[in-house]
Amino acid sequence: MRTLAVLFAALFMFAQGMAQAHVVEFGASHEHDGVACTVSVLGEDQAIAPVPLETETVPVDESPVITLRPTKTVTFQNAHPCRAPPPRAPPH
Repeated sequence: MRTLAVLFAALFMFAQGMAQAHVVEFGASHEHDGVACTVSVLGEDQAIAPVPLETETVPVDESPVITLRPTKTVTFQNAHPCRAPPPRAPPH
């Protein structure tokens, strides 16, 4: 999932680079086969969210409760602990 997000961000960075190269090559306002092409850069100031200076302190329990649960052991009825299973015969 992280790789997909990186590739998605790289796609947008590539598109921005291609748009800037297009402006450098042809200029901000030009035509392609009689169709007007205007490329503009949006340089507006972005709204910045204020960072809260005070944070709430959450009380931490000094003695956490740990509950141990017994685990189940699984044994196979057909298992032979001392020897390997017999070999299979070749197909006839």
